[in-house]
Amino acid sequence: MRAKSLTFVKVLIFLAVITSNLWAAVPPPPVNQYLGVPDSTFANLVEDDCRFCHNQTPPIEAVDPTYLPDRHHNLLGQSVPFNSAAPYAQPGQPYACLSCHSLGPDPVTGQFVFQMFRDCALCHRQLQGRPTVHHAKPEAQAGQCVICHGSLVNDMADGHYIPSYRPSLVTPWPSNKPNGGPQGQGNCNFCHNTVALPFFNPAPVVDPASGVLVFRNADTHHATGFVLDAAKCVWCHNITPGINNALSIRTCQNCHGVASLHNIQHDDAGDGIIPGQEKPGFGHIGANSDCVGCHGFSTQSLSAPGAGPVTPFLSGISQATAIAGQSPSLTLYGNAFVSRTSAAETPIPCQVRLTDSTGRDVLIDPAQVTPDRLHVQLPGDLAPGNYHLRVLKQDRLSNPLVLAVRPAVVIDAARCRDGLVDVTGSGFGGHDPSPLAGTGIRLRVQAQKDKDKKTRPGDVLMSGEVLSWSDARILARFASCGESLSIESVFGSASAPLARTTSIAVQPAKKTK
Repeated sequence: MRAKSLTFVKVLIFLAVITSNLWAAVPPPPVNQYLGVPDSTFANLVEDDCRFCHNQTPPIEAVDPTYLPDRHHNLLGQSVPFNSAAPYAQPGQPYACLSCHSLGPDPVTGQFVFQMFRDCALCHRQLQGRPTVHHAKPEAQAGQCVICHGSLVNDMADGHYIPSYRPSLVTPWPSNKPNGGPQGQGNCNFCHNTVALPFFNPAPVVDPASGVLVFRNADTHHATGFVLDAAKCVWCHNITPGINNALSIRTCQNCHGVASLHNIQHDDAGDGIIPGQEKPGFGHIGANSDCVGCHGFSTQSLSAPGAGPVTPFLSGISQATAIAGQSPSLTLYGNAFVSRTSAAETPIPCQVRLTDSTGRDVLIDPAQVTPDRLHVQLPGDLAPGNYHLRVLKQDRLSNPLVLAVRPAVVIDAARCRDGLVDVTGSGFGGHDPSPLAGTGIRLRVQAQKDKDKKTRPGDVLMSGEVLSWSDARILARFASCGESLSIESVFGSASAPLARTTSIAVQPAKKTK
């Protein structure tokens, strides 16, 4: 009997060693912050985080598409609200230049000039525990998550599969699972936390791989701002009396469905993803220990229901704008573009999906696909406008970026009479008379020879007064006629020779919408 007990103890020690070695290869919590939105809070955003969404071509439609400098300068004269982020503004007073900009001495001239800045966080500071505006848009309030996050999550009302059967021993818990592993395996916050369970520590920690300041699972979800609406607490918390606590995972699955969770994997080696044959700690289906991390037992099957395509993730694009009528080649940067079900299988094909403002989709087969880059040539018949650009792999969609297709700036005719210039064409856009706006028209005039006629100075550019400006016609007054003209518009630039004429109809063309 004693021998059997000793044998049993040896088996336990052997299993403990096996389990210890298994998890020694896994990066300790927090999990690597490579995919989707980091396990951080909005109070810790830096400049690059802001500009990923708030840019001249915003990557998500929930963001105001107005060019940021224009969006701020358009506030001039408006009343300052109580919660304004402007550092020097007084609530109730009108916005002025000095509401945001400070004056300081130029180090070279000593003259006082505006101190220029481009760091959003200098004014827009999100304090810990304060409400955030990042989920105040109607889309977020309606539980439409995919529009910003891609297929890493689910929309609440899209009809995705949520199990209704009784939770078993291997069903994950958000936290505090009674039969979880010794470090907290079987709980969501085993990986999505600041330190390994059960050593609870609410203090944020820095992920050494990415530098992201990581918070515990509860903080990241409460920081979304949904807690400000008591009716939305049930989105995450099961408050129905008499229901087993294990069912609380079912409320998590309102946004984190089985298929979305079982298709999350980072390509750590950059050689494509094969579920079950990746390094542990880089996703949900890379290795057996990833399964254990969620389900809480030392062995698991890798036939995860709903697993397959692996959700792609977009991190950047070689150019965010294109000109209508042209067919440029773009490079998309990201992760999980290449995945297969086994080493012998061919990679699951993916496409680029462009969606216009009416919801119409254009699917493009890429010219080349690598694990972290995708090369695609745009069709030349795209109409001007903003397009959502995503990578589609079977039914799995990446997060969106925006491709802005600008109208081509075309000059059909340019004429001049006694300094009155008439330009017709298309794609001129609108005109802002501000000297910093970047729109305008100039003439190129050939300079005269100097007195000794031995040298010839180069051509000079002459500015004039814009009389009218529409998308199809520009009228401007100059001191004299030049040889050619150049136009700088919001959509680009164009040049053309200037012809002399004997008559110009001063009545401008009607503005185009």
